[in-house]
Amino acid sequence: MIFFLFQALAEMRQISRDTREEPRVVIATATNNLPEAVAHKLPSLPNLKRTVERIRLQNNGPARQPMTLAELEIPADLSQFEDGEPFLFHDSGAGDGNER
Repeated sequence: MIFFLFQALAEMRQISRDTREEPRVVIATATNNLPEAVAHKLPSLPNLKRTVERIRLQNNGPARQPMTLAELEIPADLSQFEDGEPFLFHDSGAGDGNER
């Protein structure tokens, strides 16, 4: 039984490192097929969410805040909706002289 618990927590840590999914999605994915007896042994949901956030902070560091529009860069995986439709139709890019 303990094996399933450690396996679920390890999977949660791995998903946290590899994706940008919301913490609730990470937790649900990692604990989806756990037996009920094991699920009751998991830490509370707020603690699991903090664990996901802590893992991401350790791996990625704190998010850097851009000081100007020229420094603002939108990652490619955030530039489109889940269905593949573009979120931005055009980004002229940094350094084109159109920054404010």
